[in-house]
Order: sequence, then C-alpha cells, then structure tokens
Amino acid sequence: MYFRKAFLILLLYFIIPDTGNCCFAQALTVQGMVQDTALKKPLQYGVAMALRFSDSLLLAFTRSDKNGNFKLEGLPVDTYQVMITHPQFGEQSFIPVLGWLCNAGARWC
Repeated sequence: MYFRKAFLILLLYFIIPDTGNCCFAQALTVQGMVQDTALKKPLQYGVAMALRFSDSLLLAFTRSDKNGNFKLEGLPVDTYQVMITHPQFGEQSFIPVLGWLCNAGARWC
C-alpha cells in the first residue's frame, strides 16, 4: 500500500474526566481532529484507537467524521496511547498525559 509522506496531525482538545452522579464512577473522554499537515485539510475515515499503555489492550476506537473530528468516550481512568491511522497515510501514536500531548516516539513530553 502506498503511503504519502505527509504526516497526520492529532489535536487533542480535551481529556475530560467524567465524574457522573452515580457511585463516583470516573471515565475519560479523548477527542480531537485528524488532518493532513501538508494540505492543511481534515481527514475523514481516520481511525482513532485508545490502547491501554500497560498492556496495549484496545479499549475503544472510532473513525473521524467529514471534518476530521473524533471522540472516544467512557474510557476508564488510566494511561493511554492514542493511535491514529488512515488508509492513505502512516500511523501516528501519542500519549496524552495530564493535558499534555506527547509523541510516543519522542523522549520528551
């Protein structure tokens, strides 16, 4: 499969704890946008996946809409790797940490 050399960009808008009213249950929401950085256009049909960092278990996934937006809801409180893939691009991985966005391949955060 041919991959363009442009990168995907992921903008995490929120990592929102959802404290709800019942039993003090907590859940996280991760939402963002997938776009082609070369053309500065949103990408539809990108796949956003939340993988638990400790064991790489897939806990949630969704596809980006026509505006490149995605939302992963109801994640248990934990550390995640967010992976974005698209049929025409390579994959990108990010580790959201307390509101910061870290590239999984980088040594800095």
